[in-house]
Amino acid sequence: MAHVGSCFCGAVKLEVTGSPEAMGYCHCSSCRSWSGGPVNAFSLWKPDAVRVTSGAEHVTTFQKTPLSQRQYCAKCGGHLMTNHPPLGLIDVFAATLPTLAFAPGVHVNYAETVLPMRDGLPKLKDFPAEFGGSGEAIERVPTGGDRQRGECDRRVAGRLDVSPVCQQNAPSPDVFRHNRTRPLAV
Repeated sequence: MAHVGSCFCGAVKLEVTGSPEAMGYCHCSSCRSWSGGPVNAFSLWKPDAVRVTSGAEHVTTFQKTPLSQRQYCAKCGGHLMTNHPPLGLIDVFAATLPTLAFAPGVHVNYAETVLPMRDGLPKLKDFPAEFGGSGEAIERVPTGGDRQRGECDRRVAGRLDVSPVCQQNAPSPDVFRHNRTRPLAV
C-alpha cells in the first residue's frame, strides 16, 4: 500500500510504499525540540520505501548528531522526515502521512519523557538493543515526572478529592471561567 504526504505548504510531496518497520513514540529531547511537542510519533521505513515525488529542490537537511538527518521544506519549514543512517531507516513523521493507520508499538527514550503515558505499550529507557540501546524497559519515569495513582488526585465516595499539594499548584477555577467568557483583545 502507498501513502502520500506533504510538507505544510504542499511544495514537497513524498510517498511511502509497503508497511513501516516500526511505529511508536520517541520522548528524547531532540525529537521534542524538533517537533515542538512533548512527544514525537514516528513511523520507520526502509530507505527504498520512501521517495520524494515532487519539490525535491525545496528539501533541506539539518544534522545535529550523526544519528539524525532531519529534513524539512525550505519554503514553509514543514517537517518531512528524519534519515537515521546508523539504523538504515527513515522516520517519516506519522502526522505527515494522513492515510497511515498509526499503530504505535513502543515508546523509546522514555527516561527523558515530559509526558508520561499510560497506554500499555512497552516503554524503553533508550533504544532497543538491536539499534544500539540498552533495550531496558522501565515502568516509571525515574525523574519522578509521572505520579502514582492517588498521589495527587483520588476518588473518595465518587467525588474527586485533590490533595493540598495539587491545590497549591493549580490555578483557581475562576481563571478558567474568566478566560472562557472574556473576548480576545485585538
